[in-house]
Formats: sequence, C-alpha cells, structure tokens
Amino acid sequence: MNNEILLFSELYDTKVVEIVLADFNIKKFDLKELKNKNSKNKNILVFLNDGNNINDLKHISLNNFVLCFVNKKNIEETFNKATIMSSPVTLSKLKEFADKIYKSNSKEYSDVVIADKKLTNKKNKKYTYFTDLENEIFSELLEKKELDKKYLKENILNIKNNIDTRSIESHFSRIRKKLSFIESSIKITSKGEVFFIN
Repeated sequence: MNNEILLFSELYDTKVVEIVLADFNIKKFDLKELKNKNSKNKNILVFLNDGNNINDLKHISLNNFVLCFVNKKNIEETFNKATIMSSPVTLSKLKEFADKIYKSNSKEYSDVVIADKKLTNKKNKKYTYFTDLENEIFSELLEKKELDKKYLKENILNIKNNIDTRSIESHFSRIRKKLSFIESSIKITSKGEVFFIN
C-alpha cells in the first residue's frame, strides 16, 4: 500500500492535518504547483478556498486518487477518481475519507490493474490474485521501478540482510507466473541484486 499523500494547499499551517493523518507520509506543495504536477497512481489531498481551481483537478484525477475539500457549498461531486467535498468537515470525517480513498485504492500499470490484491489484465479481462506479500512487493516495484534485495529483505520481508535466503526469488517467480497467466506484457527482470519492471 502506498502510504504517501501529496498535499496541495494554500494553508500555511498543516500540522493538524498531518496529526490526523499520522498513518500517512505527507509531502506538502503549494496549490500553484497542482496544475504542473504529472503524477500517476498517487494519493493527492487538495484544500481549496473556492472552486476556481476545480478544473485543475480534472487533469490530475485521471491517473491519481484525489480527495479535495472546497470552501463552497454545492460543489460536492465526483469525477474520474476525485472526490470533492465542501468544507468545513470534522477531523474524524477527514480521516475517514482519507482512509477510504487512499487505503483501498487500485493501481494501474501498463496493461494491468491491481485492486485489493486482484490482478486483472485490462485488455483480455483475465485475472488472478496476489497474496498479501506478493501484492506488497509488486506495488513497491511499481512505485520505485527497481528494488534491490537488501531493501526487500529488510523493509518488506523483515529479514536481516545477512541471512541467506532464496525467498525473494521465489516471490518474484510466483509474481511472474501470475503475470504470465493473465497474459500481461509486463516483464520483471533482475540484474545482480536488483529487480526491475519494464
């Protein structure tokens, strides 16, 4: 699961938001940067003072998971993957919406969609399921595009790096078989201690 949120806001102090969303890693940006952001499969939180920048959301909501709060009534709507809510909202509501949108999101890459461990080929609709660990490894690989064995051992498998194990190769072998089963064009390769996705 991607626990990073890109926060776009005109607010000077976002400490309350960061405390409420402590489960997430918050990266802050000025609202002006919203239209220039070229992100994919990211969690994005936007606070607008009015509805003037609402059209900028259409661009970023095509490939991202967006939750937006605006200070105007009657703008509550949803388009693409953006959920737009009029504020004020309670802090508990903010957390509830963030958990709902960001923790259960799907990811798209090349010809596949991953939603709740279900791996589906967008073209032929064939699907299979990842285990929790396979899902975590594949999601991390999608985000970083390359992973080294040391990082996988210590951060995902929770194994000390000095312990010799072939479990990483076994996980990637099963992931490759599942990609092949659904006839995906995605290839996972390795060179030395590093795994790559194309």
